Amino acid sequence: MTGVAALAAEYNGVEHTLHAREKLTILISWAEEAYAASIGAEVEGKKHPSGVWLPDIVKVCAQQIPEGILELPVA
Repeated sequence: MTGVAALAAEYNGVEHTLHAREKLTILISWAEEAYAASIGAEVEGKKHPSGVWLPDIVKVCAQQIPEGILELPVA
């Protein structure tokens, strides 16, 4: 998704503007945070008695909520 956004910015000639670079930087940081959280969830996961490996979902949420990735809609 980040690659598509970068290509669209380049196609439209805005790849060097501040707002486009900021948005691409945010996309990259979200991707890296999600990757790190998934590894953390896997490492801290546990094997279920059925034999299935269950990731520790709390690790994923704890990593993403402070950064604002999981923005809950206000009702």
